[in-house]
Amino acid sequence: MIIESLELENYRQFREQKIVFALGEDDRRITVIQGANGAGKTNILNAVTWCLYDEERHLGDADRGLQLVNNVTLSDLELGQTCHVRVELVLRIKNNEKMIVTRMATFRKTRENEAEKVSRKFEVFYQENGDLKKAPDPELTVNQYLSKDIQEYFFSIARD
Repeated sequence: MIIESLELENYRQFREQKIVFALGEDDRRITVIQGANGAGKTNILNAVTWCLYDEERHLGDADRGLQLVNNVTLSDLELGQTCHVRVELVLRIKNNEKMIVTRMATFRKTRENEAEKVSRKFEVFYQENGDLKKAPDPELTVNQYLSKDIQEYFFSIARD
């Protein structure tokens, strides 16, 4: 399995961001994500694990109380208005076919700089013989390709 792209909408410090990863089709076989402290490198990894497993396993203690929804987006809302947080992961699976995993949560602004989650949605589409099909059980489908039990081997951070 190869990660083709990651799209973030209103996820933490990312309002609209799409990352297209190197696929190894030419001399580019690796994608490097570089940035200053606080730029969002760890949150890119958290976006992947949130999208796949509904958990952000790399949050630091100081970040655990922060909202998932982008602060600028939230501050632009009037009380009672809603916005959504969406992470979409496009993977290349067997026979170079695609799997599209999308997790979305809708938030309603309740107070200044505060929101409550009002709905959530998790969908997986996979390609089979060129046709895109919706998985009836998205969690099971993700687990078949990348079991939650082995995520620590693929989605981890090296710390000094």
